[in-house]
Amino acid sequence: PILPGALGFFFYLLSNFKFIGAIILFFSEDKRLRIVFYFSILYLFYNSLQNALFHDLILWSIFFYMFWAIKYKPSIRTILFTILLGVLFLITLQSIKAAYRTEIWRGYSGNKIELFLGLVLDSIFSAGLFDEITEVEVPDTEIGNNVRLNQGWIISSIMDNIPQNQDFLEGETISNAVISSIFPRFLLPDKETAGGQKNFELFTGLQLGTNTSMGISILGESYGNFGVTNGIIFMFFWGAFLALIWNRLLKFFLQNLVYLAFLQVVKAETELVVVLNHLFKSLIVVFLFIYIYTKYSFNKFH
Repeated sequence: PILPGALGFFFYLLSNFKFIGAIILFFSEDKRLRIVFYFSILYLFYNSLQNALFHDLILWSIFFYMFWAIKYKPSIRTILFTILLGVLFLITLQSIKAAYRTEIWRGYSGNKIELFLGLVLDSIFSAGLFDEITEVEVPDTEIGNNVRLNQGWIISSIMDNIPQNQDFLEGETISNAVISSIFPRFLLPDKETAGGQKNFELFTGLQLGTNTSMGISILGESYGNFGVTNGIIFMFFWGAFLALIWNRLLKFFLQNLVYLAFLQVVKAETELVVVLNHLFKSLIVVFLFIYIYTKYSFNKFH
């Protein structure tokens, strides 16, 4: 909060290194260092309860479990059971998130763990997992909060709106995304911001609540810019571009877990401006970090 906006994303990327460090320590031969791994999960949970934001908890917990599974090699039955528990937790979290946020952001001063667990139990045994308060403001339409997770509904909304009510954008948001990802904000103060509100309302014609963010996805963005056929062609070249990048990074990744900082790139719902910005900026930060560490450290970085 004390940093200028232009440096915010840079330090956000650096802040993710603490989780990568915890994963590295998890593979240490010293059992005492492995404890950091489990404390990191508790830290994520505690931080999520304090801020009523669960994005980092969900993504990093999945990555933590992947590396836990690499180390301990659980059976297929255990993996499937864990995935089932994870899905049930996500459904429950989605159903109580709006109510929990409302309480926390209004200045709730009680025990937040007790509040969270109480809402979870109410969701499971009383209200039902899928009963929730809408966060999307659409006139004369009742839409549940879970549509935020439904890419099919979002893309269908785009196809309902374009080209009937809004002309194809002919690559406008694509070019804006490329420019925004290359130039830092202090050189381009009016460049696109993350959150997806502007593009969502432009592409779907629907209005979002002030505090609601929804992504149109790169698939929805490609259709909205180029239509069906040209959108398919664009997606082919986008996929080829990602494949080229990831094939190059794979050699580094197998030797160095710091490349987990590219986490944002694998998210399906995120639009192009966020993905490209995260990819380019994280490339710079990670390579800069490794260069400085290997150049000035007495220990080789493996």
